[in-house]
Amino acid sequence: MKGIKIFFYDTDSVKQEFEKYGLVEFSEIDEPNKNMKNKPPVNFIMIKCKKELPH
Repeated sequence: MKGIKIFFYDTDSVKQEFEKYGLVEFSEIDEPNKNMKNKPPVNFIMIKCKKELPH
């Protein structure tokens, strides 16, 4: 897709890359392929971070 950057992570690299951004949790998601029902789902990792505000 034009204009979209896609990054590929495994669980270890998620921890390493997002820990400095306040990693709260992450989970794997299997998104069904709606346009091609015979194709396997697309795997994603949902990443949640929380920004620490200065005191």
